[in-house]
Amino acid sequence: MTAGAIVFGIFALGLIAFFVLRPIVLAEKTTKRAVTETELNAEESAIQLRTRLEGLLISIRDLDFDYDTGKVSNLVYAEQRKLLIGRAISTLIQLDQAEAHLVEVDDEIEKAVSQYRTVESEKVTSKQKQAKRVSV
Repeated sequence: MTAGAIVFGIFALGLIAFFVLRPIVLAEKTTKRAVTETELNAEESAIQLRTRLEGLLISIRDLDFDYDTGKVSNLVYAEQRKLLIGRAISTLIQLDQAEAHLVEVDDEIEKAVSQYRTVESEKVTSKQKQAKRVSV
């Protein structure tokens, strides 16, 4: 065999090993990515709920305007307003639940950051103490 064939064989073996071992090495990252996608879905859901609530509030405002201008009768106004307010309340409850989940996620992130900062500050403090001992 020539040297070129040996180098090519080693390169091919390394490339195959890379593609075979890649899913194993990245398995932890895919698990974290799944959690992130769940969080993104919760955030998208909250955005959709906010949009729906905004639309319902605009509809209530428009209905009030139509009633004030005499375009809608008392009976229709009362029924429509009750229906729209009920939908708005339902949407608001769903939005509160979705945002409560997002707050929990934010709290977990804050806790992890504070733990990291505590560990890092302890490392810096211990290094400063060691530096003082060495200089004395």
